[in-house]
Amino acid sequence: MIPRQNIRCCTIERPCTSPSTHLDDMSKAYASIIAHCGEDIQRQGLLKTPERAAKAMLFFTKGYEDNLDDVVNEAIFDEDHDEMVIVSNIEMFSLCEHHLVPFIGKVHIGYLPNKKVIGLSKLARIVEMFSRRLQDVVNEAIFDEDHDEMVIVSNIEMFSLCEHHLVPFIGKVHIGYLPNKKVIGLSKLARIVEMFSRRLQVQERLTKQIAVAISEVLQPLGVAVVVEASHMCMVMRGVQKINATTMTSCMLGVLRDDAKTRDEFLNLTKRQK
Repeated sequence: MIPRQNIRCCTIERPCTSPSTHLDDMSKAYASIIAHCGEDIQRQGLLKTPERAAKAMLFFTKGYEDNLDDVVNEAIFDEDHDEMVIVSNIEMFSLCEHHLVPFIGKVHIGYLPNKKVIGLSKLARIVEMFSRRLQDVVNEAIFDEDHDEMVIVSNIEMFSLCEHHLVPFIGKVHIGYLPNKKVIGLSKLARIVEMFSRRLQVQERLTKQIAVAISEVLQPLGVAVVVEASHMCMVMRGVQKINATTMTSCMLGVLRDDAKTRDEFLNLTKRQK
């Protein structure tokens, strides 16, 4: 069995009712959702959709039926190996708990053994157990850290849809923040960009939403976001300017108030282009 003193994990499980009860209740809920969208639930193409959707959701969230001991299944072995063990590129998908839409990615795991190792396939099983639950894309990715220099992630690719013409705009996002005793997992910045860009948008609002979200999550000393994008509504229609690029920025905290700090961010992002 796995020693529990240093392990913190979610123990939420499905209610103890029969699988058929889950399926029936969820099918009725999906039927109601479809009907409230204005669709005819008796239409041929939708007759079995509520049940199919319920089965899919039960599969997507089957991690609630698993627990850590059963997943590992005593696959912990005594081994005098003292070098790091790394398993990378474990594919995963999960559902965002805020909107019930998927996020997809890869997990990289490394650990330094202390006379014990785990069967490598069990690491993938652990990833699956937690990813098959409703998750917050930023949850558990905020870390206490006494780092007081600027953190910059540049060239985050993005695309969104202009809310005026419903055509794409495509570009890159550059993010910088000055920590206040907390840092965020770097990939989560890309997730935040993705979350707001996958909506009908205008570039100015997108830029501000990203900056405000980072500020709310981290409470840093300052945040800077620069977005540069090419808008198909300017390329394919209207003025038809193929090489036009739109740049927007949002500065908060010291990155807004202190010119030297702001210039440091802008100069560093220029170098990384």
